[in-house]
Amino acid sequence: MSVKIDGMDELLEALKEIGEEAPKVAGAALYEHGQNIMVDSVEMAPLGETGALRGGAYCTLPDDEGGVEIGYGGPAGPYLVRQHEDTTLKHKVGEHHFLTKAVQKHAGNLTRTLARAIDTFMRTKKPPPLVSKGIKAQP
Repeated sequence: MSVKIDGMDELLEALKEIGEEAPKVAGAALYEHGQNIMVDSVEMAPLGETGALRGGAYCTLPDDEGGVEIGYGGPAGPYLVRQHEDTTLKHKVGEHHFLTKAVQKHAGNLTRTLARAIDTFMRTKKPPPLVSKGIKAQP
């Protein structure tokens, strides 16, 4: 039995061409994806008196292998888990599971984002730029 995927030969050739730049290309796509997740997550996060929880949102810059980390930190750290997990809390603004819901919302977008990054590299021979959407880069 064999399976033929349309465009697979072209994709394999494109990946060979990217070569050593692959982590930068993937990193740009993952950074964009992480920023998109965190923008939506912040909009859903509870807004307390200080805004510390929303202000603790981050998406790290890509590491040497192209990986990024998203999450929340800062002064709201100790209070964060309860705000995220406790479904009995009644928030005036925001909701529980704000990060989980944002990840789920964007789950199907990563392939398209990565395809755009590969396309950009194939056209320009440069990895796409890292574009922040206002989420800080460090926890």
